[in-house]
Amino acid sequence: MARSKRDDRHHLNQDYTMFKSRFAALLAALILGVGSVFAAEININTAGKQQLMSLDGIGESKAEAIMSYRESSGPFESVEDLQKVRGIGSATLQKNAGNMTVSGE
Repeated sequence: MARSKRDDRHHLNQDYTMFKSRFAALLAALILGVGSVFAAEININTAGKQQLMSLDGIGESKAEAIMSYRESSGPFESVEDLQKVRGIGSATLQKNAGNMTVSGE
């Protein structure tokens, strides 16, 4: 049994819709991937609350704790020293490996 023109249009519309959704997913993946490649390191000695909160696992209270620790103890000598701040452990450092520094801007 032959398909009608209406059936053909319906199948073309389905194919186009599937193409659009796959293209949108691919575009989003590329944008997110490129964004992470060009993400700048955050200097934990100079970063403000919002910058610190952009790190994985750092919310408002931990960002404030980092800033408070800096004020009372001075600058961090290494990224690993961040573990001296209560509530921040090795898991947080591992999640943010390569995204933090203690020098530069």
